[in-house]
Amino acid sequence: MTPAGLAGTWFTLLRPWWLLALSASLLPLLAARWAGRRGRGVSRWSVTTQCVVIAAVALALAGPQTSPLGRAKLPCLLLLDASASVRGQDCPAMPAGTAVDRVYFAAGLGRVRPASGASTNAAPALRLIASRSSADLAVAIIATDGRFTDPDAWPAAARAVAATELKLLIVPMDRPVPDARIAHLAARHRDGRVQLTVTAVANAPLRRRLVLRRTGRGVPLLERTLTLLPDAPVTLRSADTLLADAAEYTAELSPADRLGENDSARVLVLPAELKLTAVGPSGPLRHLLGSLGRKVTFLGDFGELPASATSLAAYAGIVLADATGSALTADQRRALAEYVRSGGGLVLIGVGPHRKPADRQDPLNQVLPLVANPFQRRPLHLRVLLDCSGSMAQPAAGPKGPRQIKFDLAAQAVVALKEHLTAKDRLTVITFADTSRVLYRAAGPPDFAALRRLLGQVKPAGSTNVTPALAEALRRPAAPGTRPMLLVLSDLQTEAFDPAGWAAKLRQAKAHLAVVAIGKAHPGPQAPPLKTLTDLLKGASYVRRDDLAGLARVFAALVRAGRGPILHRQRSPLSIVAPLFGTGLTALPAVEAHLLTAARPGCELLVRTTGGEPVLARRQAGIGRSVSLALPIEGLNAAWVADPRAGRLLSGAVRWTLRAGNDPRFDVELTRRANRLHVTVSAREEGRGIDGLRLGLEVWTGRRRVSTTLHQAGPGLYRASVPCPPDVPAAVAVRDAQGRRLWQGSAAALAGQEFRELGADYETLRRLAELTGGRIVPARKLPEVLRAARRRQQLPLWPWLLGLALALMLAEWCLTHTTRKARQGA
Repeated sequence: MTPAGLAGTWFTLLRPWWLLALSASLLPLLAARWAGRRGRGVSRWSVTTQCVVIAAVALALAGPQTSPLGRAKLPCLLLLDASASVRGQDCPAMPAGTAVDRVYFAAGLGRVRPASGASTNAAPALRLIASRSSADLAVAIIATDGRFTDPDAWPAAARAVAATELKLLIVPMDRPVPDARIAHLAARHRDGRVQLTVTAVANAPLRRRLVLRRTGRGVPLLERTLTLLPDAPVTLRSADTLLADAAEYTAELSPADRLGENDSARVLVLPAELKLTAVGPSGPLRHLLGSLGRKVTFLGDFGELPASATSLAAYAGIVLADATGSALTADQRRALAEYVRSGGGLVLIGVGPHRKPADRQDPLNQVLPLVANPFQRRPLHLRVLLDCSGSMAQPAAGPKGPRQIKFDLAAQAVVALKEHLTAKDRLTVITFADTSRVLYRAAGPPDFAALRRLLGQVKPAGSTNVTPALAEALRRPAAPGTRPMLLVLSDLQTEAFDPAGWAAKLRQAKAHLAVVAIGKAHPGPQAPPLKTLTDLLKGASYVRRDDLAGLARVFAALVRAGRGPILHRQRSPLSIVAPLFGTGLTALPAVEAHLLTAARPGCELLVRTTGGEPVLARRQAGIGRSVSLALPIEGLNAAWVADPRAGRLLSGAVRWTLRAGNDPRFDVELTRRANRLHVTVSAREEGRGIDGLRLGLEVWTGRRRVSTTLHQAGPGLYRASVPCPPDVPAAVAVRDAQGRRLWQGSAAALAGQEFRELGADYETLRRLAELTGGRIVPARKLPEVLRAARRRQQLPLWPWLLGLALALMLAEWCLTHTTRKARQGA
């Protein structure tokens, strides 16, 4: 026991009540007074020594201890699980006398408790423990429920902890808050209706209201008040009319509890009949799809295309015609990508977005077989000529008055070109005033961090002489394989020069020129030399700006123009390199123009120009299919569109991508257990099971596609199980041996692993203790264990006090004996 007054100091007493025995140190004084009254004198030395001996013995019995090297408190590292599965549980109590270094862990590590921990990654916490030394740390404590979400990483980190000499205590967090959750939600077609099943479960006696509804419908399909008992699931069933459009169903428990994330689940149900739609110029599309033999809904406005994957799920296939890549909004592109990965079919006549290199990773481009590729095909050697004369040191007017100087805003626009240049581009920056200076030149990919530092060192001053900068820009040839481009920013107050002569030099260098003029229009009758220079050059760009607002967008547009158009206007014969969707076509008409694209890895190239440019390709994305036809279908290619072979080609492409309706002979049940999806297929015809089928299973989870084989488990019964995160909807497809889709549906999105199981996972905690060499300590016993650890690290003083008492006793005895003999001899 440690008194509160002494806890946390460098000196402690194990049995402080023995301090009461200090009063016994007064006994020698009382005895000496009593002896003196009777004529027997006792030396002061003897009395003092006896008092000290008794006091030393009393202190030794109190169990005094001191911290080594003056360390007053027990240094502890506390790793506290802050994930959602331990929400509402208190931190284990730490006794007085401990110096706690507290670190929270969930998805990562931090000194501040995260607002929401959707995962429990133990490996970073264990690596932190392994990195600490026992010289500055007495004990490490990890308080957790053991529901780790990194099963492949934490065991190795745990073994690293075992290699250290650090003591590890594992405190189970085993008092979860009362929680009710949706454990299962399933929907499937049966007898022309949607059959729904929902299961709720709780970890404590709770009353909850369960509501099952279809999104967009005001009246619930099912509404029931449930009395839930611990670990006693309650399952309810309902049915709904099968709609012509896709429907999303939601099951929800109320009122919400501390773990609201697992109070609801949702599932998507496809309609019995799927529609086909086409968006784009209706004239060419109607002609190309005329031989399809299927009803097509034509949308003339891209804004009519839904921007949610749930709404798009009602379509068997979608045909888009967009040669610009800019007709769709970002929300529409995201929805289309999710639609394809979830089993939809998409034919794009044209290209996806391509305003900047990062657009190659746009969600729509990610599911297409061909992507627009002007960046890699036409890399630039960009020379930026920046005016740094005295006029660029003036403040730039803004909405709230002067702010930054003009040159700083121009420098920011140059650095913003990072989003529009690729590793194949080369960049040179030249500043000019009285003279020119090569500020930055890169032989490899541009380093914009270095460029930003160099631009920050420029001090604008002097006059505006642009010709030395033009000469410097043309002095060296462009890097091999790049297109030279000069981008000039100036206030136009330049020296007089010969525009015709410089135009000839630029033509000889085959360099594209773009000029951005800052300031008001030139008042004189004669145009500024830079304006005249751009007028003399075919294709040169000239942009005048009253101020520097939006300069980064101007630079980006000029760089895109400098690469040249994505549309390649040249008559090109087409070469068929793979069978065309079973159409039997062996030749296609030549095209007058095509779009410059590149094939994505994993796609199948079907048609290209005789020059090797990709024109038609297909791929599977998720469990859906997509086709790219890199042609404009208006204007130049009108004759190609009118050719019957083009219609046969596009009709075959659409048929290949179409998502067919489910085969009524197949009934599929999807069940989630832990991190796996279990699929059971019942195949029956005329009341009897269909045996001997070779069925394949494809599951798309929004992150990756998993394929496996369904194995026969009984008459007409086939089963498989695949890894599947529970917190995202899973699109599921069953195919026959020829790859034809027999059934398609989706598994409900339930709460993540953090919200499915609550309470301590003692099996994992025991394994953690085994791998680390630590031990499991209940939270209520942790203070006692830490106090014991602190006592073990302290130095006991009682042996020294007893030794002092014994030495004083011997000294007093010897001195008294010697004195007595001396008196007797006298």
